[in-house]
Amino acid sequence: MKIIVILLTLFIFIDLYPVVIKLKKEAQVCGLYIELGQIAEIDGKDELKSFKICKIPEKTMNFDSSIIRKILEEKLNIDFVLQGDSVLIKPLYTILLPQEIVEKIKSEAYKVYEYLHPEYIQIILTSPLKEIKIPQSDVQLKVYIPSTTTNKTKAARIEIVIDDQIYQSFLVTFNISIKSRVLKTVKNINKNTVFTKDLIKEEISEIYFNSDGSYPLLASDYKNFIGKKFKCYIKENDFIYEKCLK
Repeated sequence: MKIIVILLTLFIFIDLYPVVIKLKKEAQVCGLYIELGQIAEIDGKDELKSFKICKIPEKTMNFDSSIIRKILEEKLNIDFVLQGDSVLIKPLYTILLPQEIVEKIKSEAYKVYEYLHPEYIQIILTSPLKEIKIPQSDVQLKVYIPSTTTNKTKAARIEIVIDDQIYQSFLVTFNISIKSRVLKTVKNINKNTVFTKDLIKEEISEIYFNSDGSYPLLASDYKNFIGKKFKCYIKENDFIYEKCLK
C-alpha cells in the first residue's frame, strides 16, 4: 500500500511540474508551420515537439519570446517555463520549376489517354509558367486532366500539396500532341470491300479527334476488325475509322 501511495504521489508531482521550454538562439524550419520542437528544446512533454505555433515566414525573422509565450498560453492548457529572449527563424524553401509541372502533366496525360496507346505525348503550354517558391517538406504535385475528345486547348488543375495540405492550386492551359501507331490504307478501297491485313499499313501519326469524338483505328486493334466490310470509299493513305466498317 505504501508503494502505491508513493507512486501516486510521484505521478501527481510529475504532472504538476511545469514543462521547461528552452528557445534555441537560431533554428532552421521547414514545412508549412513552425513546430515547437524545431525552435526549442523541451523537457517534460515530447508530444509538444509537433505543436504548430504559426505558419512558416517568407524570410528570416527574429521571433520574440513574448509572442511565443502568448501563443502557448492561448493554445496549451499546461504549466510551462519559457527560457530565452528570442529565436532567429531561418525558413527553408525550395523552387518548383516549370519543367517539373510540365513533366507531371505529361505523365498524367499518358494515364488519361492510355486507351490511345500513345507512343509519344508532347505538352505545349499556352503561356509560360514561373518558378514557384515552396517550403521544404513532404511535397506532392497532383495533376487533374479531364478526359476530353477535343483538339482544342486543354486545361489541367495543379495542386501543390505539402504535409497533406493544399498549399497552392491553379489552372494550366496547354496544347497536347498525342502520337500513336494507327492504321492507314495502302490503296483506294471501295465500299463493301472486306477488311484484310494486306489492305492496311501501320504508321505513327498524331491523333486528331473528329467532332463526334472518333479517332483513327489503332494498330493494336486491327484484329478486332478483320473480316468486316468497308461501308464507305476510302482513298489511298487515308486513316481508317471504325464508323467506316460494318
